[in-house]
Amino acid sequence: MADFPEEQFITVNEDHEATCWGCGLRLLLPSHAPIFKCGWCGAITNQNTSKCESKGFWWRRLRDRCFVCVLLVFMLFVISGGMWAVHPILFSISYFCGIFHFIISMILSVTTLSSFSLAAFCCAGMPPSMQWGSFPAVRQGDLENYTFCHYCSKPKSPRTHHCRSCGMCILDMDHHCPFIGNCVGAANHRHFILFLISAVISTIYGCDGNFSCFAKIFAKLLEISKEAQEVRGRKILDTAIIVLELIHIE
Repeated sequence: MADFPEEQFITVNEDHEATCWGCGLRLLLPSHAPIFKCGWCGAITNQNTSKCESKGFWWRRLRDRCFVCVLLVFMLFVISGGMWAVHPILFSISYFCGIFHFIISMILSVTTLSSFSLAAFCCAGMPPSMQWGSFPAVRQGDLENYTFCHYCSKPKSPRTHHCRSCGMCILDMDHHCPFIGNCVGAANHRHFILFLISAVISTIYGCDGNFSCFAKIFAKLLEISKEAQEVRGRKILDTAIIVLELIHIE
C-alpha cells in the first residue's frame, strides 16, 4: 500500500458539521457557516437567529381591537348623523332626488363597513402546512428557500413574514395596519383595497352632498334675511308715513 504525504489528507472538524432543520440530514460544511442551504430539501438555516421574547403582545392586541371597535362605532355615527341631517333636505328638493341619494348612501355605507370588518376581523393569511424535520417525509426541493420561524416553530416560505403584533406568520404580508388592527396579507388584501376605495368615494360623495345642502341652506337663509329686511323696511316706511300724517294733521 502506497504511503501518501500527510498534507494531502483533509481533516473535517466537528464544528463544521451541522444539521438541516428541514430534512434532519447531517451536512458537512467546508467552513464554519452561520447561514447555509441544504442541498437536498433546499431549506435555509440561520444558526445566528434566536427567538426574542415579544413583550406586551396581549396589550398590543387588546389595544388594536379596542381601536378598531372605536373606529367602527365612529363610522356608524358619521354615516347615521350625515343621513339624518342631509336626507330631509334632499327629500325636500324632490322625492326622486331623496330616493336616489338614499340608495347611493346605503350602497357606499354597506360596502365600506363590510370591507372594513372583513379586513379587520378575518385572518390575514396563514402559510400552508409543510412536512419537515425528517428525511423520509421531506422530498428533494420541498422546502426550497424556506427558513425556520423561531416564534411559530414551523417552516416559513420566502413569501411569509412573522408579525409580532399578530403573533403569527402571515403569507404575502404587506404591513401591519393599526387602523384595522390586523396585518394586510394574502387573505384580506382585496378587502383592504376595497375598503380604501369605498372610503375615498364615500368621503368625496359625503363632502359634495354636505356642501350642496349647506349651500341651499345658506341661500335660503339669505332669502329669509332679505325678506325680513324688506319687511322691516316697509314697517319703517309705514311708521314714517303715519308720523308725517299726524304732523300734517296737527
